[in-house]
Amino acid sequence: MDIALCTIDKNTNKLQFSGVNRPLVIIRNGKLIEYKPDKFSLGDSSYENKIFNLHEIDLLPNDLIYIFSDGFPDQFGGDRGKKFKYRQLLQLLIEIQGKTMEQQYDLIDSKLINWMGDLEQLDDVLVMGVQID
Repeated sequence: MDIALCTIDKNTNKLQFSGVNRPLVIIRNGKLIEYKPDKFSLGDSSYENKIFNLHEIDLLPNDLIYIFSDGFPDQFGGDRGKKFKYRQLLQLLIEIQGKTMEQQYDLIDSKLINWMGDLEQLDDVLVMGVQID
């Protein structure tokens, strides 16, 4: 199992993040900051004694925070029926950063639908974004 988990303390503007095979992405002042996940799977017996890395991040006004499942980058589509890919998702998040969160939702949703075309959705698709006031 993969997971990205974060908490935000609104009193201190601090975010805590831990992830297993799922990163956290912050777009700050037009630049993408990626917090890497631990690279092992939950549920695998080899993780029993593992220590999960905890990232503590000071948030700034207008930071955009994203976590997402692997469903979007792994979705097949486009002209050649290939995967969307992780880097292309990051590029999309950079491109839409100046939009409202509602507009971002609409753009992400339409991008996925257009990418899939007539192909079937293969997996769960979750892209969660939060903007800091």
